[in-house]
Amino acid sequence: MASILLTVVVFHQLRTLSRLPSSAAGSSATASLHQSTVAVSSPVVGQSDLYQQGFSRQVAQLRRLYQSAPKLSVEALMDREAAEADSYASKMFASLDPPTQYRIDADPTNFGDRFEQDVNEKPLQNKLLVVLHETASAASSAVNAVLTPHPRDEDQISYHAVIRLNGEILYLVDPDKRAYGAGNSAFKGASGVETVQTNKNLKSSVNNFAYHISLETPADGYHQHPEHSGYSAAQYMALAWLIARSGVSDDRITTHEAVDRSGERQDPRRFDMAWLQKDLALNRTEVFLGGANLP
Repeated sequence: MASILLTVVVFHQLRTLSRLPSSAAGSSATASLHQSTVAVSSPVVGQSDLYQQGFSRQVAQLRRLYQSAPKLSVEALMDREAAEADSYASKMFASLDPPTQYRIDADPTNFGDRFEQDVNEKPLQNKLLVVLHETASAASSAVNAVLTPHPRDEDQISYHAVIRLNGEILYLVDPDKRAYGAGNSAFKGASGVETVQTNKNLKSSVNNFAYHISLETPADGYHQHPEHSGYSAAQYMALAWLIARSGVSDDRITTHEAVDRSGERQDPRRFDMAWLQKDLALNRTEVFLGGANLP
């Protein structure tokens, strides 16, 4: 019963926050919906195209992390949250050491295949894109929403990973799969506007080439206002650690707010891109010098 109540609360919170006006200062948290589980294009297969080789290599590196993480139940996660409730300091420290990582597999209705062609059978050549979100709730509530079956397209929701306030990484969706993190979306990059339509009944989005990461929102952000106290140092360092090991370049890191075309999404609120860039430089140096184990 507690699990059901948590799911209802976070789903209501996500739907409510999505209605914040785009003129509001900062950005509000919500996950995009409106993605289909119906495969109407061809699933990804091996291609010789250089774009696909690079994409597949980055996905493979992220998959190794996902597959090697020990599994955790949402009940165990809730117990951890309760035990940490009085330990504010545990959420503040950052380290170059690998973050603690767990795997909690999302319900199959909340993710689908990546495709090698769009609905018009045009070959796809997008590079991997990291899209940042926030949970608008405790991590366990966001995880509960992803674990809950959502047969209807308009209810489906997921991220590939959630990063807790203490820097722990929770992997939810296999990087080889398409998470439903940003419906009706497009990325404006160096090569122009990128968006892919994989179902003629739905608007195009970045989901086919995106890796969605959501940051756990601090407790003072469980509301529909545009501000909160921001993310922890441990979260920024864990995020940088994960991105550095994917091989994704700086120009392929963006936010849900930036790719959204509805004008409703504002997350992640209070995100400091300069802080991430600083931590990314440290982690990439660590990887380059061999001080960190690549997957």
